[in-house]
Amino acid sequence: MARPPTSVDFSDESDPDSNEQVFPDKTEMARLKRRSRADQDQDQDGQPVSSTISVPTMTTARPVPKKRKITSGANTGLTPEEREKMKRTSERLKNDAQRLPVNEAKDALVQHILDNETVVVMAETGSGKSTQIPQLLYSHPASVAYFRERGQPTFNNTASSASKSQSQSQPPRLTLRPPSPGPISIAITQPRRLPCVSLANRVAEEMGVRLGDEVGYAVRFESKERVPAHGYGGGKEGGKGKERGVTKVRFCTEGVLLRELSNHASSSSSSKRKRGDDEDSLETATPSGTASSFGSGSGSGSGSGAGAGADGKSSSPSASTSTPDEASRLLLRYDVIIIDEAHERTLNTDFLLGSLKRIQAERRELTRRLRRRGRGGKQDEDRDGQGSGDEVQTVTTNPATYRGFEMRELKLVVMSATIDAEKFSSFFNSAPILYIKGRTYPVVIHHAQADPGPDKVQAALRQCLKIHLDLPPGDVLVFMPGQEEIDSLVKSLEQCNKQLPPGIDEILAAPLYRNLSDVKQRQVFNTTPNHKRKIVVSTNIAETGLTIPKIVYVVDSGLQKEKNVVPLSKGGTVSALQSLPCSRAAAKQRAGRAGRTAAGVCYRLYTKLDYEMRPQETSPEIQRADLASALLQLMAWGQKPLEFDYLDQPERFSLISSLRQLMQLEAIPVGASFTITPVGRQMLHFPINPLLAKVLIASFKLGCTSEVVDIIALREAGNPILESYSTREQADKTRRAFVHRDGDHMTGMNVLRAFLEVLEQARKENPQAAAGDKPVRKAVTDWCNEHSLSFRVLNEARLLRTQLQQLVKSTGQDPKVSAGEDSSRVMQCLSKGLYMNAARLQPDGLSYQPVLNRISDKDGLKIHPSSVLVGKKVPTIVYDEIALTTNYYAHNVSAIEEAWLSDIPGLSDTSIQSVKQSFEGKADVVME
Repeated sequence: MARPPTSVDFSDESDPDSNEQVFPDKTEMARLKRRSRADQDQDQDGQPVSSTISVPTMTTARPVPKKRKITSGANTGLTPEEREKMKRTSERLKNDAQRLPVNEAKDALVQHILDNETVVVMAETGSGKSTQIPQLLYSHPASVAYFRERGQPTFNNTASSASKSQSQSQPPRLTLRPPSPGPISIAITQPRRLPCVSLANRVAEEMGVRLGDEVGYAVRFESKERVPAHGYGGGKEGGKGKERGVTKVRFCTEGVLLRELSNHASSSSSSKRKRGDDEDSLETATPSGTASSFGSGSGSGSGSGAGAGADGKSSSPSASTSTPDEASRLLLRYDVIIIDEAHERTLNTDFLLGSLKRIQAERRELTRRLRRRGRGGKQDEDRDGQGSGDEVQTVTTNPATYRGFEMRELKLVVMSATIDAEKFSSFFNSAPILYIKGRTYPVVIHHAQADPGPDKVQAALRQCLKIHLDLPPGDVLVFMPGQEEIDSLVKSLEQCNKQLPPGIDEILAAPLYRNLSDVKQRQVFNTTPNHKRKIVVSTNIAETGLTIPKIVYVVDSGLQKEKNVVPLSKGGTVSALQSLPCSRAAAKQRAGRAGRTAAGVCYRLYTKLDYEMRPQETSPEIQRADLASALLQLMAWGQKPLEFDYLDQPERFSLISSLRQLMQLEAIPVGASFTITPVGRQMLHFPINPLLAKVLIASFKLGCTSEVVDIIALREAGNPILESYSTREQADKTRRAFVHRDGDHMTGMNVLRAFLEVLEQARKENPQAAAGDKPVRKAVTDWCNEHSLSFRVLNEARLLRTQLQQLVKSTGQDPKVSAGEDSSRVMQCLSKGLYMNAARLQPDGLSYQPVLNRISDKDGLKIHPSSVLVGKKVPTIVYDEIALTTNYYAHNVSAIEEAWLSDIPGLSDTSIQSVKQSFEGKADVVME
């Protein structure tokens, strides 16, 4: 029977909602701690026997020594003036942080994390959990003392000459080296890039260190950190994986951490592939040693998370004499991993949690073996008397130090801002839940008296103007579902400035979404000038993780965009981008943005009844997304998709659809054996969706790899053409300037190649450009602005293009092979990978029907107005994705010949239906 979770409440004692027992003194806490440790030694599952306790705000588990001073030794190279300025900033921010609720209970909080393998922290808005908990674990005396008492685990293949031949056929041996005085190593994950970078900046400022030294970050195609020079340890240096001088507090997106895990899979399959997360999917990263700084040919401290060392050179695990396969599989670089904003339940979150649960179990077992060894136990022989094959060695000259040679279990902190803490606790074997009250001001919530209608842009505009004309000063945050609605509202607000009555402050409208340029993103956080009111219009990126200063009013459209696998009435599924109502939990988070710094007001553009009818939580992405790419990666890790430990089981039709897709792509064999074919292994070599990987593989035979690499790079980076009411005319001109008769994929390729030509010309004109290439960047950004193009998207495509070219070259193929003027070969490649997104023109000449998954005749599929093929009666098309609004719209469309589809496996006969039926029967047995 499952044990009930421990519940620890760090709220005020006078909380009327709290009726749990309170232990008033340190003696009782010490007794409880001793009992907890004894239970851990006896518990065969490695989990503490739970109990239910509540701790007053300032309870401490034990007396602590004087807090150590955080040195600034990593801040070498700074002038005395810069050091003094950094010190003053740190002192000011620390004084502010001391008043945060999380710091009012810091001693008890740290002790509970140290006493348990996993804890769930449910912290309300304004508690300071994201910035303070990493710092507490890094510098609190109790934490420093706890992690100083352990050895450094390294996997070492080094063998004596007498046993070298024997060691080559055996797995690596775990070696423990003497305890290191180095501090704890922490990873903090975020679902999105922008909060990840902003939190790293804030924490570095509070700690008084330079960003990129002790505190750093790693996101897609960008990192500012010092990575271990020897991977995860081992080699001649012995345990350099946690040496001083490397980043110890590392903020990263969830996909970056997943990429570290996939290093294990790539090593196992002799592949250099690295997986990662865009904010919304498994991310990609630049290859080791690839510069991510713009314009220059090299760059230090940047590149792929673990791929670029402090000196800018490659520090890929393969360059180390340690074994990166095992080190990355167990994430030995980290003592603690913090999963922040876990309530968002992205695809990456769920796969991370399942993987970390497995890693904890393996590291726990290794720790137990070390403890037995240290207590004079046997040499870890199996019950049948044979060695286990991966015995643990200890390196010491003093047997008394065995107790200090423990490899600690991986500590995991799961932080959530909503009420789903019980689910996380249950998943991790009744892990204790720590409740922390937030620090927010009162927020008055107003609901619409009647449904304002489907036009949320006009409804939001009316509410913003009412606030601006009638209410006291204070900035406004508006939540809209997507970029199109945001740009429309921003344009309308800017036009309203011309019609404001005399004496009324000017409106400063600022958009906020993923593909926004760095300059425009900074405008959101800049101080609002006098006699202006800033109105930030954002997607749900501003719901959590970001604090925009001076927000007093929130306007909530109640909508968010999600990509869902939608079952069709006539069978099959389609992956579609939809604008859907947000959950009640998300609505609460949005309202809370108005109460961060002062009392606020939230205006919801939907009725109270509408709010009450909404689901409590947003459905996990794993239950509504296309899983093909994630499932293929799971199988590469040696996991069976139907047996993986999911926090929430994926929908059955989604699993079947995704696995069927992999069968049709020939990535896995027919019959649900969950093995990977040679084609699938080839796909895993590239950090892209399996559909696009199939396109790339096809280009090797058809001789158009150069074009396909460019198309895929831009497709993964996003749409480079900036579409808004203010730039629509220029966007249309840009399409006409770069248009290709075959459609949007080749048009996008033309845009990217023009961007690369401008970049190359700017470099030639500025051969002596200083570090950072500011003249080069200015020339290119000016060109982008002139053509209404996104510099961020095109530069990201440039980086991914370089990565793909290197990976193609590593397979023995030439990435520069071109089809020249014969674009038909490129279209054939697209048909081989995107055939599941093929559609035929209907007799009415206005709509299309997908070849595989038929949409109802009433709806049909239309080409989106942004496509260069809109209005053209192309007989057969392929597209990247479908957006579902008032109609089904195909995005990023190209023309193909229907005859090319006859060569696709499974489309020329009736095997698709038979595969589906046989797999469904198999799935029924396995999943029940």
